[in-house]
Amino acid sequence: VYGGSIYTGGIGTLLTSFLNSRERGKDIQNICLQCGTCNTVCGGKLDIAGMILKLRTKFAQEDGLNPVHKFCLDTVADRHLFHSMLRIASVAQGMITKGQPMIRHLPMFLSGLTAGRSLPSVAPQPFRDILPTIKQDVPNPKGKIAIFTGCLLDFVYVDIATDVVKALNMAGYIVEMPLGQACCGAPATYMGDVENAKKAAEMNLNAMEAEKYDYIVSACPTCTHALRDYVDFFKDNPEMLKKAEELRSKTFDFCKLVSMLGGLPDTGDGVPMKVTYHDSCHLNRYLGVTKEQRELLKATKGVELIEMHDCDKCCGFGGSYSVKFPEMSAPILEEKINNIVASGADVVAVDCPGCLLQIRGGLDARGLNNIQVKHTAQIVVEKREKK
Repeated sequence: VYGGSIYTGGIGTLLTSFLNSRERGKDIQNICLQCGTCNTVCGGKLDIAGMILKLRTKFAQEDGLNPVHKFCLDTVADRHLFHSMLRIASVAQGMITKGQPMIRHLPMFLSGLTAGRSLPSVAPQPFRDILPTIKQDVPNPKGKIAIFTGCLLDFVYVDIATDVVKALNMAGYIVEMPLGQACCGAPATYMGDVENAKKAAEMNLNAMEAEKYDYIVSACPTCTHALRDYVDFFKDNPEMLKKAEELRSKTFDFCKLVSMLGGLPDTGDGVPMKVTYHDSCHLNRYLGVTKEQRELLKATKGVELIEMHDCDKCCGFGGSYSVKFPEMSAPILEEKINNIVASGADVVAVDCPGCLLQIRGGLDARGLNNIQVKHTAQIVVEKREKK
């Protein structure tokens, strides 16, 4: 696809920056979702997405970030400030949510964020407050696993985090949550803010204390990928590099880890449930996990897995992308919604809280609440608890 003299594909984004116009190249690279699709179709096996990200980082370092974006990233990087703001938001959001779980309209300049997609409300209690109340009845535990919740599971989707704990209890492990953990740093990384990304890495490496646990589990593939890549920040710091390598060796996404642990008890309530699966870009293309989640779903009695068309095509969330470019994210989401509806499924299974936010919000905005969107952990635990 050409736009005037500027080729806007993945390779074209790079060529434009170096051979045509730096400024035009800077504009074009912003529309990259970092979904990694270009890498999978490249005949030369080039890491096009990685090169675009490096280009984005170069522009950010040379020209500085948008002041609003920089302020948001600085806020997220301050763990105590960010968490305090989310706790305040859980109370103050009442005037917008009016007691409903979804935010369907935002005022003034924020209205674009809810165009074609509803947003979830902040949970009344963060997961870090809920975990101590969960009775982990695990006779003769095989070991301990630390959960890395990321922002969404800690402050929005606490029900997913709860079911991750329950599933790992079924597998024979006790789960703990190191409280010093913060944002994984992915938003900063994908906006080219190396300073805040490294700050998040240092904070989480010290907080997670990977040496104390058998495994680290995340139920967000973006967080999993971010944690595993902390080694890139500390090539010249032997002490931190050792911590990063320890974390990398023990960190797995939920379905991958459950599969490694031998799966879950072969049970379920047996009630028929037609499930279609949406592959998150990070879980599929960056972590290479495509079979484990499907096997886990199929092993749950009552679940019938129906593959949708383009199951591995991006939903358009892309983290901050859907906030910065809602008008570009919307048609990508529209295509995903159409494929879900055409599948005839009752439930969409996902393994990424961001994809869940995007797809559930898209279905809600279209009045398609007859189709549920659930994390794989929720489906496999809820079906087993009802047996």
